[in-house]
Amino acid sequence: MPKIGTSRRVLIDVAGETVTFICRHPSAQELSRFLNARFIHKRGKTETNLSGSRSIFMDQITTDLEGGTFEAADGTEQPIDASYQLTEADKTKWTGILGVKVSSFLDLIPMSWKSSAAQQFEDSANVPDEGPEKN
Repeated sequence: MPKIGTSRRVLIDVAGETVTFICRHPSAQELSRFLNARFIHKRGKTETNLSGSRSIFMDQITTDLEGGTFEAADGTEQPIDASYQLTEADKTKWTGILGVKVSSFLDLIPMSWKSSAAQQFEDSANVPDEGPEKN
């Protein structure tokens, strides 16, 4: 039986390993904005904005991440999660690598991971809260 909780765990597969997004439940308005932002209609044409809308949506609702790591500025492997405090050196290093300002762990999460997680909200009535079942 489905259970309503304070958070939702969204599991994705990354190179044969599981990465888990810990997300708060989005409000109806947030989910509607996200779904509507995926496609932009201008002058009879439809433009796709899937990547941008998925990234923004996941940044808004992700509270933590489990199963991912990154290389810190000092060369050590560190978890990509809410508990790790990025140093100024980490921010500078990753801003240079990614080409966008890095200020939190959310900025280190690859777009492909965010996209995979966001897709589970696009048809969330048919997806269990623990993500897709693995065979």
